[in-house]
Amino acid sequence: MMLFQAEVNWLVTAVLVTLRVGVLFFSTPLDGLGRVPVRIKVSLALLVGVLLTSILTVELAVQPQSMAQFGLMGGYELLRGFTLALGIYTAFGAFLVAGQLLDAQTGFAAASVLNPATRAQEPLFGLLLQLLGLVLFFLLGAHHILLEAIAFS
Repeated sequence: MMLFQAEVNWLVTAVLVTLRVGVLFFSTPLDGLGRVPVRIKVSLALLVGVLLTSILTVELAVQPQSMAQFGLMGGYELLRGFTLALGIYTAFGAFLVAGQLLDAQTGFAAASVLNPATRAQEPLFGLLLQLLGLVLFFLLGAHHILLEAIAFS
């Protein structure tokens, strides 16, 4: 009976961690500006959530006693994930704004590029700077820092 309770506790923890990680994968531009399929994002979120739960031996301070309490805990994890994603999205948004300013200064403000992933018009230099920022994010190892921040949170 004790082993079964331990497995349920691990499963609840893994689901909550996966919720937080999943929000990060779905609401940040780290996937190459929307070009990664949803199945891969979900699979990656599940993999990272389960690995973080297993490797770090994360334990909940309070075990949910009802589905309503579990739902509240899930909502709290979603909120934390959105907060982390907001910081990442803001940093990448700075590249887009800088590109818009460059477009206006160089006369390319009327010329914009259709992003097929989001089906939105984006500034030419904005898209270029955002892709450059994404490449630098991975080249400088910031994705490792991001994973450490997720594990620490």
